[in-house]
Amino acid sequence: MDLSTVLNALDHFFTYPLFTVNQTPITLSSLAFFAFIMGGFKIINTLIRRFLSNQLLKRSKMPKATQYTLTRIIQYFLLLVGTVIAFQVIGVDLSGLVVIFGFLSVGIGFGLQNLTSNFIAGLMLLFEQHIQIGDRITVGDTEGDVAEINIRPTTIRSLNNVAIVVPNSEFISSTVINWSHGDPKTRLEIEVEVSYNSDLDKVIISLL
Repeated sequence: MDLSTVLNALDHFFTYPLFTVNQTPITLSSLAFFAFIMGGFKIINTLIRRFLSNQLLKRSKMPKATQYTLTRIIQYFLLLVGTVIAFQVIGVDLSGLVVIFGFLSVGIGFGLQNLTSNFIAGLMLLFEQHIQIGDRITVGDTEGDVAEINIRPTTIRSLNNVAIVVPNSEFISSTVINWSHGDPKTRLEIEVEVSYNSDLDKVIISLL
């Protein structure tokens, strides 16, 4: 087996059409190129997000919740742009993102309804800002501080410093208690039982 035969075999292997998307054959080489482009955009996305968080937005007077929301929106936008460019480079004509929505509808048909609902719920959390980073919340039996709002889940840091990952749809379909929304001051009622014969002044001093 000479070198030309090996090269022809490799060329046939990498250019063999695996499937077709919008009348465009997808090969192993195009998939690798697609993954390479998406990886490059992910690195660029990370660098831009760090620059915005540590340099630009940190010096501004925006509330932290607004900074976080703006950073996430830019991150999702760059991810969308990277996906569009990657599809165009490998020769897939999106025709106004019809193919992407087609993939989404197919995914929903195969049982990805929860993923779609969590993504939409995550966008609602970012735009509405009823729940912000650092808020003390209670959702179901989970109580803690909101540490991060992602595409699918939200991470809550419990009182025992345990990271709890909660699907975003839980915040839309369930009742959420936000203890620090708008004002971090909260009144707590603590019932204390004392004897009727106790000195009231001593009881108050002891409680204080």
